[in-house]
Amino acid sequence: MTDAGTVRLLGTLFAGAAVFLFRAGARSRQNRATTERTGFLLGGFAFAVVMLQSALVRSDLGHVVIAAFAMVCLSGTILFSFESRTLSSLAVLLAIACSMLFSRPAFRPSTVIRLVQQVWHPLTECPAGFREFDRGCFAPEFTAMLQAASGYLGQHSGPQDRIVVFPYQTKFGIVSQRNVAGGLMQAYTASGPYLSQLEIAGLESATAPAGLYLPDADMRDLSDADLAHWRNLDLSLPVDGIYNFTRTPEVWLWMLQHYRAEGEPLSAGVFGLLRDDSRAARISMQPQTLGLAARTYRSRSAAQWLTSACLIGRPAPIFCGFA
Repeated sequence: MTDAGTVRLLGTLFAGAAVFLFRAGARSRQNRATTERTGFLLGGFAFAVVMLQSALVRSDLGHVVIAAFAMVCLSGTILFSFESRTLSSLAVLLAIACSMLFSRPAFRPSTVIRLVQQVWHPLTECPAGFREFDRGCFAPEFTAMLQAASGYLGQHSGPQDRIVVFPYQTKFGIVSQRNVAGGLMQAYTASGPYLSQLEIAGLESATAPAGLYLPDADMRDLSDADLAHWRNLDLSLPVDGIYNFTRTPEVWLWMLQHYRAEGEPLSAGVFGLLRDDSRAARISMQPQTLGLAARTYRSRSAAQWLTSACLIGRPAPIFCGFA
């Protein structure tokens, strides 16, 4: 978790606790409102704390903001619930001030207007510049990618078969109406030996006949426009600045031993895989230590290049492929 994320998380916790405690101390003795009741104060605060701790699982700033939603919402409800005009005015001013200083708009007025218009005038066909796929409207290039992946997986696997996907685009399971093999729901997170073996055990038990491999983009070669295009297609990018091979090398190497690439890319950034267990007998891997003392380095730079020279000496895992 970054320093900014830590400050936001702890700040939300302490500020929310202060609001709940103040409301508990300022309760009236008769005709208590919902926000004054012991059940609401204890249950609401406990629920908000449970939501906050979910940010520790995936601790980037976006997930910290999502985890803080319950505490912010319930604290705001309390601040707007005082019967005293003086307390109510002060609480409302405090809520508005905190919103202006610490929040970011999730729904801008234009977004709300557009959503309301869509409710009153729902789309019955895709607008100009979009193409339909499975009752959804997408950009033509994105639709073509989904169609290519769905067609490939439909051709090389049955409805009851599982598929493999590396590193994290499990949406292709929905696209192809297949279950995605593996032992972890979110296999793209950095995994130690235990979680890596858990994921591999799920892959081994499924014996998926086909799958997809989406290599990470080489960030050094992407312009801002190329990066935006790559993001719009939801292709593989480093997570938190760390390439996916570096985050889960055991899983990548296991797939290298059991799957081979099938022909040309299905579309830009998407390769089809077919199971080939004979590769395990033809591939030899031997770890070799560097002979350096173990040390811990704190780095905010592009140190992720170090371990990505995986098999053929190139500096980025996009060059490591299934041949």
